[in-house]
Amino acid sequence: MIANVTYIYPHTFAICTLGDADLQATLAPHLQAMEGFAELIVLPLTTENLGIEQIIEFTLSQPQLNTILLCGKDAKQAVGWLPGASLLALQQHGLGPGDEHRINHAPGKRPLLKNLTREAIEHFRNQVTLVDCIGEQHLETITTWANEQAALPQPKAPTAFTGTLKQDAVEPTIVTADGSITSDPAGYVVIELDPDSDNPLLCHHYTPQGQHTTTLAATSAKAIYMGLIERNLVFRLDHAAYLGRELTRAETALHHNHPYEQDAAISLSTAAN
Repeated sequence: MIANVTYIYPHTFAICTLGDADLQATLAPHLQAMEGFAELIVLPLTTENLGIEQIIEFTLSQPQLNTILLCGKDAKQAVGWLPGASLLALQQHGLGPGDEHRINHAPGKRPLLKNLTREAIEHFRNQVTLVDCIGEQHLETITTWANEQAALPQPKAPTAFTGTLKQDAVEPTIVTADGSITSDPAGYVVIELDPDSDNPLLCHHYTPQGQHTTTLAATSAKAIYMGLIERNLVFRLDHAAYLGRELTRAETALHHNHPYEQDAAISLSTAAN
């Protein structure tokens, strides 16, 4: 996930490797070692709902960003999850009518953008051009494209997004292990780190329909875990066990100054001590 981007992004373009983790792992250091690309962003995109929402949020926070190259393998294509193709459909066709916020003509299973306003989504569509190179995995081809983009003249001053981003903005609730708790419906949870925050462990809860209900922020896995349990945000014991494991992994990654990705293995061999 892309959390709390506050820096000024130096480029007018970015590269999105979709769900191709192998390509991202090789492409990011390859490009960032090149002169002029030290801060070039290589974005993942693994889901056609929350993932696209995160891409939109990041883009709107960087008004000079006007081009994103889509490359690599589209995520979970075998089971019908197509975030790259769904993102292209969003730019071309926008959202359908109604509160469901379904992307028109998107081929994925659940291309629903429930947490962003139509105003934010339309600004994204006008701000960014998507370059469709889905399936491209050759470093040389992608590097050539990046060099061509860097050589283009700078565009006129961009128009920053000043409207309402979230449909129902959710403020983080700072929790402690013995904090007071209120009830909420069960759903699923997304865990991420914000290392620069005073409460760097973040846990976002969503209803089964994909609606963001709350964000818990804390300094320890235990505090987040107790916040979830005591707020009735977890019903099943197996889900609780899974979240306990993932929160511990996230806290371990934080302590070792290492990136964390939910459900992915952490390699501490390259972590800072």
